[in-house]
Amino acid sequence: MKVGRLGRFLGYGVGGAALCALLAFAVFPTSTFLDQRADTTEAEERLDVLRTQNEAYEARLERLRTDEEIERLAREQYSLVYPGEEAYAVLPAPLPKLDLPSLWPFGPMRPPDTTTE
Repeated sequence: MKVGRLGRFLGYGVGGAALCALLAFAVFPTSTFLDQRADTTEAEERLDVLRTQNEAYEARLERLRTDEEIERLAREQYSLVYPGEEAYAVLPAPLPKLDLPSLWPFGPMRPPDTTTE
């Protein structure tokens, strides 16, 4: 059977249209689906981190509701004491004197000579 030039052209056109339809309805949505799946996985990981942080914050809030924790923080951070108690601050030891050479940049630097002859 002999197919004419028009039939062959029509076959290529229909085949090309079918290929475009296949790409439009199968391949491109698949890549979009895979991208969305990766985004979903990333969002779930962030959600797990946020849930862990929320649990830590809730545990801290529970501790802050106790009198012992309030007293501990008042003593440590604000140096508060009960009436009749005395608060002492221990200063750090002074730093030892450094034995540096007398050459520049460790020793004094003379100002530039401003006298002109």
